Amino acid sequence: MQKKFDAWGIKGHDGVDFGLPEGTEVVAVDAGTVSQYGENGDFGISVTIKHEWGISLYAHLHDTAITLHQNIKEGEVIGHSGQTGVTTGPHLHFGIKPNDEVLENGYLGFVDPTPGFVKARQFKVIKRQQTLEREGKIRQKGIRGRSVYTPVQ
Repeated sequence: MQKKFDAWGIKGHDGVDFGLPEGTEVVAVDAGTVSQYGENGDFGISVTIKHEWGISLYAHLHDTAITLHQNIKEGEVIGHSGQTGVTTGPHLHFGIKPNDEVLENGYLGFVDPTPGFVKARQFKVIKRQQTLEREGKIRQKGIRGRSVYTPVQ
C-alpha cells in the first residue's frame, strides 16, 4: 500500500478506517453541504461534505443517500458502508481536512480525526451538564470532569 501512497504524493494513510459490516448506515459528522459524491477513484463511492471548519470525507461506501449541494444535518444518514474502490474488505474510510491546514503537510491537508472524536464528546457532555444545571437537575454548578462525565452521558 505504501507504493500507492508514494504515487499519490502522501506520507501514508490520511484518515481512519472503521471495519463495518457492509450496509451499515454512515452519518455526517457535522452539518454542512455535499460538495462531492459518487465514484472517486481508489476511494470507490465516496461523499465529501463542506463544513464551516473544513471538509469531511467518507469513502468505500456501498451507496449514497444524498445529492450534490444538499444541506446535511449532523447525524444525517449519507450512505451505507461498503467495499468499493481499493479495499481489503467492507469498511468506512473517514478523513477530515480543516480549512487552515496546509496541503504540504504530507497528507494533502488531511489530518488525524481521532482527537476530534474526544473533543466533540466532551463538548456535548459539557453542554448537557450546562442544560441540567439551568433546569435545576444538578446542583454542582461549574463542576466538570470524570466525576460527572458518566452520569451526564
